[in-house]
Amino acid sequence: MAFPFTMFPLAQQWIDSSITGMLNSAMPIMTLTIGVLGFGVLIKKIQILGILIGIVGILFIGLPTVSGGGTNALGILFVILAVTSYGVGVNIAGPLQRKYGSLAVLSKVLVVASVITFPYGVYGITESAWSMKAFGANLAVGLGGTGIAYAAATTLIGRVGAVRASIVTYLIPIVAALLGVLILNEELSFWELFGVFILLLGAWLTTRTQVNVKAILNPKIS
Repeated sequence: MAFPFTMFPLAQQWIDSSITGMLNSAMPIMTLTIGVLGFGVLIKKIQILGILIGIVGILFIGLPTVSGGGTNALGILFVILAVTSYGVGVNIAGPLQRKYGSLAVLSKVLVVASVITFPYGVYGITESAWSMKAFGANLAVGLGGTGIAYAAATTLIGRVGAVRASIVTYLIPIVAALLGVLILNEELSFWELFGVFILLLGAWLTTRTQVNVKAILNPKIS
């Protein structure tokens, strides 16, 4: 919690929020990859295909932004590191939640994360001025996007497992793109939109254990 929540705001100093949200849809891919490499999760051939397709999608989303060079590339890297850390976190959280309950796990995680990030908060206060708009935004993110959402997500992880629970991130790129374009006036290129489609396809495949690939490629095949 401490690491990704630090990476995201750093990244968004240099890249659009819509790009950040679209890259978030790589979470199922990172979850499965970390699960296989570090937690002994068994993997099917269709899921390997999903990982490879997802990587292609990440490249389509990130390359137009990275082509700007400098801090743009650093922003993309920070987001990928954050999403990768989510893959580690959810694989750890599943067994803990099933044993102790989601709120018990999250409350302890939040205490540790608060202590780790406290110095950043102190520094931020010294460099900031009071703003009701900023306060309201942080309150909404803290209570909704972090508090309620994390409690619900951790409960889901415990019930259905890390890989299947990570499919909730399918909605993130859609919401992020809409909010970014409609509210923040951000612009998205064709290749970025195409990339998120490819990435979502790869993410969907990573959550499948049995898929008739021939039926997908040729719907006439029963």
